[in-house]
Amino acid sequence: MIPVGEELFVQRAESVPPEKEIEQVALLNAVAKNLQLRGDEEIPAESGACIDGGLIKRQAEYESVAVGIRFKEFPDVHFSIDTLKRDTSVDSDALEPRLKQAEQDASREGNGHIFAQIKTLRRGNREFNNWKGFEILARKPAHEADTEAHEFLFVSLAVPNDPLRPMMELQLSTGVAGNAKASVRPSITDEEAVALWDKLTNSIRVRPTGRSEKNSDDSPMVPLSTFIESGEKCPQTGWWQCSDVGEIAGGRRRHFMAGEHMADAVLLGRPSILQKLMGTRPTSLIPTVWELVSYGQTAVVASSATLTSPSTSLSSTDQSSSDSGSV
Repeated sequence: MIPVGEELFVQRAESVPPEKEIEQVALLNAVAKNLQLRGDEEIPAESGACIDGGLIKRQAEYESVAVGIRFKEFPDVHFSIDTLKRDTSVDSDALEPRLKQAEQDASREGNGHIFAQIKTLRRGNREFNNWKGFEILARKPAHEADTEAHEFLFVSLAVPNDPLRPMMELQLSTGVAGNAKASVRPSITDEEAVALWDKLTNSIRVRPTGRSEKNSDDSPMVPLSTFIESGEKCPQTGWWQCSDVGEIAGGRRRHFMAGEHMADAVLLGRPSILQKLMGTRPTSLIPTVWELVSYGQTAVVASSATLTSPSTSLSSTDQSSSDSGSV
């Protein structure tokens, strides 16, 4: 357990043989020494691996990150993102050959009739936001104890030696109850599932890293409680807060870089049923006044992201509850 500020991070090593214990302890200690706090919206300038509430300032040859998302509107729907960074691209990760092999295995084992009942909604190559891969969107029939359910999958192979292009696997499942798939009937139709899938996958993109030279010096120059109207240039890198009432997209506090134009506030309205399905809400831009409230980070709130190596993992924890979980 690693206390950093007011947060507690937990490391663990699993299935470590006795002759590797000293080596594993040394690895855990090396990771702990390179761990520092990170604000929820902070994009670090230095290289390393981001986890919820923290940054590990070291480059690993192998990094695996998994995130699971649940939805209040659709409690049986689960969406997950798994990424794996390594120095080579492994052909066995490719999705299309795996699907063809599964079809051959089903036919050989006498289960071809079950495989034939799978309804394929979409299948083929897919590219979005510079991610290239293969996807299959299918609805599986009920079988034995399993209910019918959607299983959507997209796989993009890793680009060797490119940390911004890891192997990425996206998956959407319906009929999830607790942590078990195909346990209840799906709450959404085929068309709704495809629309939700496209909305989620099209939102995934690589975040920019680092800072420009002109903004590299973040030493405080402007006093706190300075007020700036939206549309004007930000005079000081830091956290700014607007005073408008109502629900503001992203919260009332935002981080701006010096020289960046101060944005309007985005006011969120009440969503319609269709907008709930698509994960959107009506918005309106309103001019606002921003107040400089902090030069540093916001309070860190830890949740569920995980960084792993082949035999170790590290995650951040707190005592708060969350509406999201992972399968």
